Amino acid sequence: MGNMQFLALMASQPGKAFDALGERPKYWFPLLLAVAASVLTTWWFYQVVDIQWLLEESLRSNPRMAALDDAQRARAVQAMSGAHLEATSSVSL
Repeated sequence: MGNMQFLALMASQPGKAFDALGERPKYWFPLLLAVAASVLTTWWFYQVVDIQWLLEESLRSNPRMAALDDAQRARAVQAMSGAHLEATSSVSL
């Protein structure tokens, strides 16, 4: 059974799909599918969220960042761009 057939079977008849997994385990396809779903969800999140708001809320809720003066806080916000957050979040998955 191919990967796409297995995926269709998981959607239509999960019991048979798990029986098939018991006979012939598949590891790479589900792992890659889960990783791809996680990366795509993270990418989507950073496409719809207001990055400036996220940075300000993150800095405001962190007690160590609250101790910084305005100039230091502004430098911290400038150092973190949307692309930086997206890349580090995707890599950390």
